[in-house]
Amino acid sequence: MQRLNRIFRGLVVLIITTGFQAPVIAQWKVVFSQQQLKQDFYSLRADNYQSEPGYYFPPYEYLEEPLTDGYNLLEAVGKEGKTGLPLASGELQEVWEKNFEPMLDFYADSTILYQRVLARYIDAYAIHFFLPDEQRWLTKRYSIKHEGYQVPGDEDISDWSEQELPAYFRVGKMAITVSQAEPRAYEFTVGDLVLRNGYREIVEAQQPFINRLFDRDPLLGYDIKRPSGYSPSLIANSPESFYACKDCRGSYSVIGSEEDKEAPLVVKILDLSLQYYPYYEEKGLDKAEIYNDFQQIVENHQHKPEDEFLPKLEQFVFETFQDPHFRVEVPKQKAKRGIFPLRLYDINNKLFIAASFKEELDPLLNKEVIKVNGIEASYLLDSLTNLQYGAQDRRRRLALTQMTEAFQSDAITITYLEENCNPTEIVVERTRKPRVPPGFRAKSYEFKMLEGDIAYFRILKWQLGVYLRFLNHWEEIQQAKGLIIDLRNNGGGEALGAMRMFSLFIPHAKPYNYSYSYVGNKKETTVIKPNKERSFPVDQRVVILGNELTGCASEEFILAMTRLDNVLFFSGNNTGGSLASVYDFYFPSGLRFRTNSAADKNYFPGDKVIEDQGIEPDVWMKYSSIYDLAPYENTLLNKGVELLGGR
Repeated sequence: MQRLNRIFRGLVVLIITTGFQAPVIAQWKVVFSQQQLKQDFYSLRADNYQSEPGYYFPPYEYLEEPLTDGYNLLEAVGKEGKTGLPLASGELQEVWEKNFEPMLDFYADSTILYQRVLARYIDAYAIHFFLPDEQRWLTKRYSIKHEGYQVPGDEDISDWSEQELPAYFRVGKMAITVSQAEPRAYEFTVGDLVLRNGYREIVEAQQPFINRLFDRDPLLGYDIKRPSGYSPSLIANSPESFYACKDCRGSYSVIGSEEDKEAPLVVKILDLSLQYYPYYEEKGLDKAEIYNDFQQIVENHQHKPEDEFLPKLEQFVFETFQDPHFRVEVPKQKAKRGIFPLRLYDINNKLFIAASFKEELDPLLNKEVIKVNGIEASYLLDSLTNLQYGAQDRRRRLALTQMTEAFQSDAITITYLEENCNPTEIVVERTRKPRVPPGFRAKSYEFKMLEGDIAYFRILKWQLGVYLRFLNHWEEIQQAKGLIIDLRNNGGGEALGAMRMFSLFIPHAKPYNYSYSYVGNKKETTVIKPNKERSFPVDQRVVILGNELTGCASEEFILAMTRLDNVLFFSGNNTGGSLASVYDFYFPSGLRFRTNSAADKNYFPGDKVIEDQGIEPDVWMKYSSIYDLAPYENTLLNKGVELLGGR
């Protein structure tokens, strides 16, 4: 289980009890499931242990603050041990043990373990609980995949899968051990360790968009005196809706009885989304005309079966808006037949084979493709581009990934040009076991030192752990000649991770983003405070790498960072042009309704438009060959290294 505050997004359930008449929704209820903490019944920080200063346990969840001390608990014990622990292979004879007097009551469905740990040069650590009534140990082992501060969080005891748990049991001891494949000096420090009980409750949601859906007062449950959802050490000012709206969450699950139809709810949410869609002006769309088209579709198709009606709504939203944050996605059956082991890329309006996932096709790399299954490649690419979402560069890149997969057959014919410009055909079959060449399997995070003392940090998706991973390499980053942050293919994610990163680069409080309030239609600014414990040198230069798939939270981060004097943005394209907060409704059938009409609208100083246009780079990179791309020579990265003085 993730840390309980992650339930901030929550689970929302829509119980549908009406017929198709969309305006009649009084019987519906919107609820969300959330974890409530009931009681902390053990805390290491409240125990009589001496902590040591000089540590920096980064915050993880929204309201967490950093810790600047920790506990070095492990001590050597005799060869026989003193706990009776059955040590596994590789586990060291160094143990921390805590006796509980009186014994602690554990409940499989409500007891939670929370921990913050620093681990270096070990392979794993384990937490053990001794059950005296059963005379056995309950053990959970944690593999160390990243050296340094580990991702903290709450974990249900019921998630411990190594042993089956009784509903209730007593615990007399707790112990911690560490494991190494090869003996060497190591570091294992605990920042916090808490045992607590919690329970899950169902609460009816009160959120402006949902309130409007039910014809309620939009401000029901909206309290401007509520404390901010961000920690005060990070945020100097945040949009009102973030703290005033207690039930504003990002993802909803939709359920109803078997007799209920999904179309009425889809129509109602779409109706409201069309009323409050934030980007009519930016996209040059006529709101009245679009709403009239929507009403015509409902009138003409609402009495048809849902498997005919809902695809009509899906097509309408897609063709009208082409917005990755506003769409209806009707589930489709996908045959699992493998993939075509070739990928194409556009270099100066010509298509080339850019990747081979089958060894015998490797000689085709960098060959120009003129036809796919007899269709002119340029025509096919243009046609597929029109079926994508977002800015033009992003749509074209997404279309490239479908140049082969658009065909339902088990084999396709590729026509390419030989070096003498003679066209040659090859039949390519699907494969279920594609070979992934080196450099093609992206990592969520990657840090390395490049030649010339340049620090490199890649982020594939913004998550709360990004900040923690970055700080695990802080000493190397500070001492580097320059820093490269690689956001290529990063389509967004958890904005808080990006905000925390930004706090490291500013000497004083600075604006991070700007928005129009969904409730009050007023301009608001999120202002970030500088990090008190860590500060990136203001005279050290930073290069951010991006591409046409860089979007949303990454675009927000780029805009904030490039307002700093020491930061430049490098790319061969504009970014994705899709910066918005979204609400997702997941239906029992698998249908997903995604809308950006329920959240604040982003705006930018100087009337700058990002939607459908993206961010222009400070430094452009024009590719002349597929070998300029990241899996090969990575010319964009090399250009960043060169600018920073690494070459």
